[in-house]
Amino acid sequence: MAGKQGKKIFAVNMQVSIWMTTIAVIILILLFAVTINRARERDMAEQFGRQQAAIARGMASGMEDLVVSVEKSIIMLSRLPVMEKMNAGDALQSMKVIYENLEGKVELIAVVDSKGEILSGYPSDNVRDILGANLSRYDFFRAIKATSKPYVGEVISPGGVKTVVVGVPRNERAGNFSGVIIATLSISSVLDRYVKQGKGVMPSVSMMVNSEGKVLLHPDERLVGTDIGALETRALRSGDSLKAALLKGKEDYGEYFFKGSGDTVERNLVVYAPVHLGNQVWSVAVVSPYNRVIALVRKTFINTMVGAIAVIFAVIIASFSIAYSSRKRLQMKEELERLREREDWEERLIREKKTIEGIIEGSPIPTFVINKDHRVILWNRACTELTGYDASEMIGTDRHFAPFYPQQRPVIADLIVDRDIGGLAKYYGTKKVRRSTTVKGAYEARDFYDNLGGKSRYLYFLAAPIYDEKGEIIAAIETLQDISREMDMSRSLKEYAETLQNELSENINLRKENEALS
Repeated sequence: MAGKQGKKIFAVNMQVSIWMTTIAVIILILLFAVTINRARERDMAEQFGRQQAAIARGMASGMEDLVVSVEKSIIMLSRLPVMEKMNAGDALQSMKVIYENLEGKVELIAVVDSKGEILSGYPSDNVRDILGANLSRYDFFRAIKATSKPYVGEVISPGGVKTVVVGVPRNERAGNFSGVIIATLSISSVLDRYVKQGKGVMPSVSMMVNSEGKVLLHPDERLVGTDIGALETRALRSGDSLKAALLKGKEDYGEYFFKGSGDTVERNLVVYAPVHLGNQVWSVAVVSPYNRVIALVRKTFINTMVGAIAVIFAVIIASFSIAYSSRKRLQMKEELERLREREDWEERLIREKKTIEGIIEGSPIPTFVINKDHRVILWNRACTELTGYDASEMIGTDRHFAPFYPQQRPVIADLIVDRDIGGLAKYYGTKKVRRSTTVKGAYEARDFYDNLGGKSRYLYFLAAPIYDEKGEIIAAIETLQDISREMDMSRSLKEYAETLQNELSENINLRKENEALS
């Protein structure tokens, strides 16, 4: 009786020990997985920030080039002989030629005398409607008169309309100030030309901030004219406030709690770049919701954790069954043997934890973009590292199929550009193609490649359309994610489950043999 009681107590203690060890392993795996996921989310946010910074830089450069081209045209106009003699008919004809040559980039061109009176303008109907009859009260007029140098800056008309004025002095041969020649650009038209073109598939808000930190343009008209500092609640990535960062006139990005439309406050990734307009520095900023930026990483993390939890529960059930069986049927030597087996299982769980770490860490997602003519316009560094094809080989060509297929055939991005939804079933029907639940108009699929960048890989594709301001598809973006580790892990987990099942069967057979011997 004493021997049986001792075995029972030992079995109970062993069962409790197994449960405690298993729970400890679960907690360690979950804590480690959460830590790695946060690091992966940070990497994704930084990668997205760098990509968006390049887009913002392009938008800012485009605006600067626009202003420079207008300024050069106005300077050229100021040097024409007709501007010195100020023959009304010839001057008007010259302004018309310059206006048409700028192809709608400016609202109007006007010639103003030394007292600020408008002598002539084209289109004539716009001049006084926008700026009024006399311009001597404006800062830009006084600045040009005082310095005899070109001027670029923001002007608020009598009607409250904000415009950008580009002005140059109109000097006589003797060098005396005789007035100015100006051209005005609508801020909203400038942003429509460059900011809207800079939008990608990620939902974002683009805005313009002047050199004083005031919002010049925002989708929510209630925020126009608001100090940018009033919209921000606090910064996350850097110590500077958003307003302080913008006023430095540098290109960068950061994470901020930011107030947007509807007075909602959420965590955002804000990318900004300076726009140099004469002696002023404005900023263009693109605000993207942080949760949307890291959505793909978070989805992968959830899927991985579901698989890991399933394995953990399988181990718990197996451990309980073995402990129960050993308590009833095996002697002390067999109990000790099972304790050694339990240690082996703990080691295997640690190895599985390391496998999960490898799946979660990954590398930045490769991306390429094609235009409506199926020509590659973007092939990033991660794509080069994945496929072995350099951007110099791919940009401007329609050979984006080459890393994946031996002969030319459409990829998902091609089918999206052509709106060929039927083609998705034809070419990707066996690749689990489906409509994305996170990105509007996007499709995702998976495929296996024997040799991609020198390796056999499983890839996850996600392709989405890029629209212009009219809602027409002008390009498509496709991202590739190497999920080979996830596939390998899935096979490993399946093999491990089969191994546990086999061990359990062996234990049952051993129990039956012991019963037969008894």
